[in-house]
Amino acid sequence: MSNPPARSVRPSWPRVENTLFPTLRAASGDAALALRALEELGWAGRKMLPRLRAVLRPAAVSSEHRSTRACRLVQAYCHNLLERLACEEALLLPLAQKLLSSDVWFAVGAEFLRQDAERAAPARPLIACPLP
Repeated sequence: MSNPPARSVRPSWPRVENTLFPTLRAASGDAALALRALEELGWAGRKMLPRLRAVLRPAAVSSEHRSTRACRLVQAYCHNLLERLACEEALLLPLAQKLLSSDVWFAVGAEFLRQDAERAAPARPLIACPLP
């Protein structure tokens, strides 16, 4: 029995940064400092991903030194991710609840659902056009 093909897992922060952040910036200039902290954490995490992918390739972990390096990099990435999640919970959600109306929250949620549906939809096959 064969395993299903691996699907790439996309982090949720790009859609939060691309959808919720502009909405909060438009609602108030007071959001800038909290949003900047979250953007910096997201940037640091994205910067780690290529090194993380490289070090986790099966051929890359061939020595104790490389295994130790891989573990340290995974720990650093996890620490960054947990810090970002804590920051979102402590700063972003209360700020959004304070600044955004129910209608705006609904619109942001609807956009997230649209993006989820778009990502879950199978790729459309190309339609062959007959030549004249």
